[in-house]
Amino acid sequence: MKQNSRPQTAAIRLLFRYIIYGIVFAAPGILLGVHLMGETGYGYRALLFGGILLEVFVYASYLLFGYRNIYKVHRQIDAALREVSEVSEGIEGVTGVDRICRTVVRLNGYTNKKNTQKMLVKQAELNALQNQINPHFLYNTLECIRGKAMVQGAEQIANMTEALSAFFRYSISIQENLVTLEQELQNTKNYFLIQKYRFGNRFHLRIFLVEESEAGEYLMPKMTLQPIVENAIFHGLEKSVSEGAVTIRVTATEKRLILAVQDDGIGIPGPVLKEIQESLNGLKKDRGEEGMHSGIALSNINERIHLHFGFRYGISINSEEGLGTEITITLPAVKKAAGGAGDKRRMEETLGRDGYEAGTFADGAHHEDAI
Repeated sequence: MKQNSRPQTAAIRLLFRYIIYGIVFAAPGILLGVHLMGETGYGYRALLFGGILLEVFVYASYLLFGYRNIYKVHRQIDAALREVSEVSEGIEGVTGVDRICRTVVRLNGYTNKKNTQKMLVKQAELNALQNQINPHFLYNTLECIRGKAMVQGAEQIANMTEALSAFFRYSISIQENLVTLEQELQNTKNYFLIQKYRFGNRFHLRIFLVEESEAGEYLMPKMTLQPIVENAIFHGLEKSVSEGAVTIRVTATEKRLILAVQDDGIGIPGPVLKEIQESLNGLKKDRGEEGMHSGIALSNINERIHLHFGFRYGISINSEEGLGTEITITLPAVKKAAGGAGDKRRMEETLGRDGYEAGTFADGAHHEDAI
């Protein structure tokens, strides 16, 4: 073994059959000593073999640890698959791929549930805002159109736009469930005026109101008259080749307010009329879109009257094919009181009375209004 004379370097050359297992430097560039192990150093060989065994043990430990982690994840996946299999148990053709797909879908559902709820809340807030904006936008637009029509001298367009604006305002803005007879009649006249312009003055509306100073203060469910007049137009008058009229008669007794809506249209065939009467009496389900059902169904109006005033009140229908149809609305004679507190008291007093008057018109003076 020789040492190179160049500074700061150390080159070791192995002679014969020795193994160097340790080199000791006292300082950089200065060799202090070299430990050699010869062929006869069995103790050192045992030490080397033990080191190799230790290295193998450490490597095996790493492998075992990794296997345990993989096995743990496998058990979790297997447990999830077993849970999904309970849902798909008994269903033919469900494969392992199907179960995995179902698991993924379920996990995605849990993940997206919270986001979906937030989106629904935001959408509800947006819808509420739109419901507040749209009516005002509609009213302002209609008023603008009406103003332009008046400037241009288009009186009919101005009148139609005014009626349409008032009709939408009543339908959307007024939140009360019970309104006055005066409000219902005015809304019905606005609606009929629009239809009159549409059909070229083919139809006419006549209103006979009992001669009473406070007749317009009687209470009734909102949107009662207009849907019935709508039915009279589209199922009675429109299908007739001649001109037609809708007549509203209002009569009040001590206990009842009676309104009759009559048209001179084509009438209703007997079998159809029977089905409508059974529906109003609760003996048969609503016929849906056929017959006398347009917009708000007659049965809906009848049910709302029942909810407000009880089953002693409601609507009835009679018709003769080729002559026309008459619908009678029977309500309690309850008037609107100042402050609103008296409404409930008067209603309770009226509903608590015994007896029932037939839906016939009492003799007396009536005020006539026509469109």
